[in-house]
Amino acid sequence: MGLLSNKVDRSQLQPGDHIYSYRKAKSYAHHVKEVQIEIQFLLSTTLSKYRVLQVIHYTSTGGFGSYSSLSGKTRKKENQCENCGHDPNLKQGVIKTCIDCFLSGHDLNRFEYGVSFAHFCFKLPGTCTTNQSEPVDIVISRATELLNNQGFGEYDLFENNCECFAIFCKTYKHVSQQAYSKGCYYKLFAMEWRSAFCHD
Repeated sequence: MGLLSNKVDRSQLQPGDHIYSYRKAKSYAHHVKEVQIEIQFLLSTTLSKYRVLQVIHYTSTGGFGSYSSLSGKTRKKENQCENCGHDPNLKQGVIKTCIDCFLSGHDLNRFEYGVSFAHFCFKLPGTCTTNQSEPVDIVISRATELLNNQGFGEYDLFENNCECFAIFCKTYKHVSQQAYSKGCYYKLFAMEWRSAFCHD
């Protein structure tokens, strides 16, 4: 972690972390809320050697079928993950999968919260924010509620994407830095400047 890279090792992750991985030569990033699970959510950082890292993330909506994770109630499909039961062909909105399904062989990065405005200016959009994260119990509770209720609406590449979901869980603010950076970079800087220096 630093000015040049947000790469982290899995052993460094903590419950409630916002993680992401770049896709297609860094043309965009997939964001996720990270939680550490062994069958049930663990809010403690005391983890066993054989812990299962699972994440809650937001994917495209409007696909076929239904999503099931670790339930054992659905017929095993050839392309389902053996660890979490995730079927990559399903498009189901807010889902819970193992970290391997999320990364799909890509690098692991951790999004930074509460950075200085100067730090933000040197980073790529979609890697950090001057906004502060809420406490981890609130973050995980919010992500879990959205998972259980499928309450994050229809997926939209610019208006309601995976980054919006992760930042919303962490700050209760609905924004996508990647979307801003495509055409309204000045608005992104203004928003972050206000977060850093103007406290309502």
